[in-house]
Amino acid sequence: MRAALLILIWISIMGTVVLGGYATAYDAFQKTVCRANLRSIDGAIHTYYAYYEKWPSSIKGLVRERFLSREPQEPQGGSYLILKTKGRDPHAVCSKGHVY
Repeated sequence: MRAALLILIWISIMGTVVLGGYATAYDAFQKTVCRANLRSIDGAIHTYYAYYEKWPSSIKGLVRERFLSREPQEPQGGSYLILKTKGRDPHAVCSKGHVY
């Protein structure tokens, strides 16, 4: 009985270690996807500007004008938007705070 309990405890500890590593890897994967989406949106923003000589108003506008094939989905359930700040070209930002 005692040996079975020790084996169960050992299996539980090993499972925790493995699942902890999986969660960390999955989080890193989601951030990588988000950064790739931000790069794609930024590229579309600058291509739009080169074509129309004005900045796009929204990501939906980039899709509508076919500078993006579809609106990117933020992997952690957030959203993307175009941030316009004084003295800087507009750029894409993620509601989850990811940057590239």
